[in-house]
Amino acid sequence: MDHIGYTLKLSEKIKIKNVLLNKGTKNIEEQEIEKKLKVVNNYAFKKFDVEFLKTKLYDNENDNSTILKIKIEKFSFLFTGDASKKVEKALLKENIKATFLKLGHHGSKTSSDELFLKKVNPSFAIISSGRNNRYNHPSTETIEVLNKLKIKNLNTQDKGTLHIKIDRNQYHIIPTIT
Repeated sequence: MDHIGYTLKLSEKIKIKNVLLNKGTKNIEEQEIEKKLKVVNNYAFKKFDVEFLKTKLYDNENDNSTILKIKIEKFSFLFTGDASKKVEKALLKENIKATFLKLGHHGSKTSSDELFLKKVNPSFAIISSGRNNRYNHPSTETIEVLNKLKIKNLNTQDKGTLHIKIDRNQYHIIPTIT
């Protein structure tokens, strides 16, 4: 449910023109989305570049997360979904350096491999995890690696939704909770 579980409900309230889904076998939710919404493989934008980083097809849904890099002006964002360290290691041969990294799998210990973090070399690691979540995300191990590498982290547990505004080659991070 934390991946795409509310897509169709959202589409009742918000007009959704296109949906990008993972490649490979589709689960029940994805099959329902394909029936009701327009699914596309790529999407071009006017103000920024989007690069889908291809990895092989894995045998679990988290590792088949869509991984993309978005470049806006001189800044870049790397989104790894719920991909594990195994997928991160496969990405080491790609251009994965990014200003902002949305940590994989809510900052769990299954993601955020130290070599991967060194190669990405982000200025900020963004952790998307709910307060008092049942998995205790982010993991202590992940926070320790971020601290060791001196990577600043922003957690939605204490910052809320993060708005990163980019204008004239400057960024401003605007949390909804201060």
